[in-house]
Amino acid sequence: MYDHTVQLVEVLFENGPDTFGVPMEVKEELLRNLHDASTDTVEGWEGAPPDQLLLQLASGWEIDLQQHDK
Repeated sequence: MYDHTVQLVEVLFENGPDTFGVPMEVKEELLRNLHDASTDTVEGWEGAPPDQLLLQLASGWEIDLQQHDK
């Protein structure tokens, strides 16, 4: 999952937030799922931390996570 997230972040930064035409509800659900997964990171994890990927993906989609937490 995380490899796909890294690839998605790269594509979004290269081509813009509406590259795939994903509805906002789906984007928000993906971000929630990634947030949930970031709390279960295994010891010895290699690569970008899930919480960093979450921030990058939200940024790529131009979503303010603080505003969505309310």
